[in-house]
Amino acid sequence: MRPTPRHVLSSASMALVLGACGEGPQPPEVLASALYETEFLQRPGRVAFREETCWIGARAWLHVGAIGVGTLRVEVAMDGLDDTVLLDTTLTGGIRSETLELPGTDPRPLIITLKSTGDVTLLAFAVQELRAPAQPPPTRLPGSMRGRNVVVFVADSLHAEHLSGYGYERDTSPYIDRIAEAGVRFRYAYSQTSWTLSSVSSLFTSVEQERHGVLELDQRLGDEFSTLAELFSSAGYRTVGLIQNGIIWPATGLDRGFAEYTIFPWHTEGTRQLMARAVEVMLEVSDDPFFLYVHLTPPHQPYQPPASFRELYLDPEYDGEVDGSIISCAIVAKASPPAGDPDVRRLAALYDGHIRYVDDQIGNALRAMLGAGRLNELLVVVTSDHGEAFLQHGAQGHNSHVYEEMVRIPLVFYAPESPIPVGQVVDAPVTLLDVMPTLIDLCALEPPRHRLRGASLVGLLESHGASVRSRPESFVPRSIFMTSRYKDDPAKLHAAIRIGRHKLVTRGGRAFLYDLVADPGETEDLAAQRPVHARVLEHRLDAWYADATSRDSAAETVALDPARRQAIRALGYGGK
Repeated sequence: MRPTPRHVLSSASMALVLGACGEGPQPPEVLASALYETEFLQRPGRVAFREETCWIGARAWLHVGAIGVGTLRVEVAMDGLDDTVLLDTTLTGGIRSETLELPGTDPRPLIITLKSTGDVTLLAFAVQELRAPAQPPPTRLPGSMRGRNVVVFVADSLHAEHLSGYGYERDTSPYIDRIAEAGVRFRYAYSQTSWTLSSVSSLFTSVEQERHGVLELDQRLGDEFSTLAELFSSAGYRTVGLIQNGIIWPATGLDRGFAEYTIFPWHTEGTRQLMARAVEVMLEVSDDPFFLYVHLTPPHQPYQPPASFRELYLDPEYDGEVDGSIISCAIVAKASPPAGDPDVRRLAALYDGHIRYVDDQIGNALRAMLGAGRLNELLVVVTSDHGEAFLQHGAQGHNSHVYEEMVRIPLVFYAPESPIPVGQVVDAPVTLLDVMPTLIDLCALEPPRHRLRGASLVGLLESHGASVRSRPESFVPRSIFMTSRYKDDPAKLHAAIRIGRHKLVTRGGRAFLYDLVADPGETEDLAAQRPVHARVLEHRLDAWYADATSRDSAAETVALDPARRQAIRALGYGGK
């Protein structure tokens, strides 16, 4: 029996709805609840609706509400197919239904265009998204980490593609790989931006930088946003923040909710001090659970780990002067040589040694818990605030664009002797915004008052006896948005959207489309070959950005003291 969308029956303002029921190899069972509306079509004319997917092998039904007499023509455009007329009919008023055959046998974006003529008014147009079979509701994980100690490790500037567990050729991350094999690893996790202060503000609030407004080094998170630490504190957890990147100093407001929030020096001795304190916190005996946030500088610039790690991957035949210092990084960045240049390879080798060092530090801390017989008390999250570039797209370091090297990060959840699965790899793209809602679900925390923009990953964490990789993705995959920090300079603003395997990057007034499966390095622009696809993604990106920047944020300006300026410059930031 063909369903009739309830919105047509319950709302006089909703008179035209396109839906679908499936006949393909994986027929859908449910319709998503989201509706998207275009402008009202109150007179003869034309309106277009851009959607990022088509319905594979499906029949569609169209419910038309019209006043007056006229015609309605419905056309669909998709890359690789001729434009198709889905419906060409005369309307005489009232409500009627039509069954349509949607073209195509594989997912691809489409543009549906409605054209009306004559003395007819179409009240509205909306598309109800069709999704694949709904996943079984999680049964074991929500609340299963209640009362368990939680540790979040953030290794600053850690690009996922430089980890051996993510396919890198060097053995840079043996311990992170080990806990990933004993937990859940997200293959495609993204930061929402490519610099620390905005990214950590988003991690702590599940709100994009455009909405929380922390876009400069001298800004403070507004009080309208509750932080992750505040939620844990309200639930009775001891809250400790150990910070090695001075950019997120207490005046940023990110210390809210932490009973202890300590800033450590950025250099190697500071790493040692921070990790010693982290182990102390983890080994303390208390009736209350703890939430521990550990923000490590490595592998951030300067790439100068202890000698035993520094020498691991260096080319003995290199005869240049690059030493991983802030100055040498700046010299290489200004020269902008090709990505394969010896100086660039030297920087990457030093960076990889820095990764191996931070991996060792995380491993030592967890080995201390294992030695005390208390590792099974922990829920561990390992991630980063952003990635690091080595001239793949003309930049070295971070803080400038949103290509994969600057925004793709690791994300691992590990909780020994718990319902969290072992050895699971999730291919669905996720974002750093998802960490807060996931921890809320796992630890049964009271949600904040503000709206969370991320999504809980509990459904992806729970295997239900099947590999996540084998599950069909939704016909309308999730949109992942990324932006650089230069919102007031259109020439510098980079924005991107990833839906499924495709990513659209906009910069300098141009749009570039990439297939991340066939082209993970984002080297082949497909926008000219797939214009419909590019237009659809750009439309969705523009709509999101307009909404995200539609109101002023509550971020405040704070004064940077001399010590803070010095700490910021030591990490390569100019500061204000």
